[in-house]
Amino acid sequence: ERTVNFSVDGPKLTITQCPTSVTKKEITISGEVDDANYGVSLTINGENVSLSHMDWGSWSKKFTLKEGENKFVFVATSTAGKTVTEERTVNFSVDGPKLTITQCPTSVTKKDITISGEVDDANYGVSLTINGESVSLNHMDWGSWSKKFTLKEGENKFVFVATSTAGKTVTEERTVTFNPGEPKITFTNCPEVTQKNEIYIEGKIQGEISEIKFYINDQPFSVQNNGSFSVRAKLSEGDNDYLFRAVNGYGKSDSVTKTIKYIKEIKAPKLSVDDAPFETEDDEIEISGTVDDDNDPKVVVYVNDKKVSTGSGDWETTVKLDKGTNNIIVVAENSYGKTTSITKKIVRLEPQKTRQQSEAVKDKGDDDDDEGEEYEDDGEDVSDEGDGEDD
Repeated sequence: ERTVNFSVDGPKLTITQCPTSVTKKEITISGEVDDANYGVSLTINGENVSLSHMDWGSWSKKFTLKEGENKFVFVATSTAGKTVTEERTVNFSVDGPKLTITQCPTSVTKKDITISGEVDDANYGVSLTINGESVSLNHMDWGSWSKKFTLKEGENKFVFVATSTAGKTVTEERTVTFNPGEPKITFTNCPEVTQKNEIYIEGKIQGEISEIKFYINDQPFSVQNNGSFSVRAKLSEGDNDYLFRAVNGYGKSDSVTKTIKYIKEIKAPKLSVDDAPFETEDDEIEISGTVDDDNDPKVVVYVNDKKVSTGSGDWETTVKLDKGTNNIIVVAENSYGKTTSITKKIVRLEPQKTRQQSEAVKDKGDDDDDEGEEYEDDGEDVSDEGDGEDD
């Protein structure tokens, strides 16, 4: 007699993929189960799992986790009634949505702004409110969003709340300070002096021009949407004073005073040149004088085409002299093309020592010329004598 003892172990269960901690609610658990002698089945948390007997009993199953700990009980059972049990725990920690604000200035001078950004949640649906007001999300573009706001003067607070369907929230706060800019009056045509008794005063109001009001000498005038203005002005002879004032919807204002002088004939500047020596041995000289123009404070003085002064009053410059006669031409020209010119003649002499040396050389040359003349006279005498012998 022989006795054979047949000992049957349970199936072999291998779990190849089962994380212990995740931040995404969807996971996949996989592995293999096998029995050398019998057929085998697998349940996870009592739910049957399909096995691939063509691939060593491999299996894979997806699960949706709840927040916190998620327990999984794996039971492999052979047809012989043998079982193997394993337990695993997966911790699912849920963060709030990801909120990104890509555009939100801190300080502006315009009342209308646009705030934009993105909001997303890897596991759940998400919504966004700004100051309690729902904001539409573009889920086709990573949850991008954009919203326009009209600011009040001073600080404007914005509270952004992103909420996932899991009840998780993320909150951010931003403050936008609105400092309304002042209007600024600029001119493109407003002459200080003119020979016309009727002109158009033109310019533009820049800066913050919402609800702008424009006044000239307290009389209202209209402006275009971009702030441009053009006003016909009839001038009286002499000074014509204008007060320009612009006020925007925030009460900010700008004022400019202009005086336009109307004269029938614009005269040339008054120019004087101080006395200068007619002759000098120096190689340069100081030239000075005064200039005045009742109608142009920016009159320009040129000396030999070189600008030496801008504006009424005294002027002076240094002029280099060539040997001999130097013409120094002084011209005053105003903004209206009227000119006055004065020419000074200055002779640059050679220094006295040089002149003495030159004169000495000249005197010596004169003596040599005299000796030659005497020699020629002697020759004439000889010649004359020769003529007598022939006779």
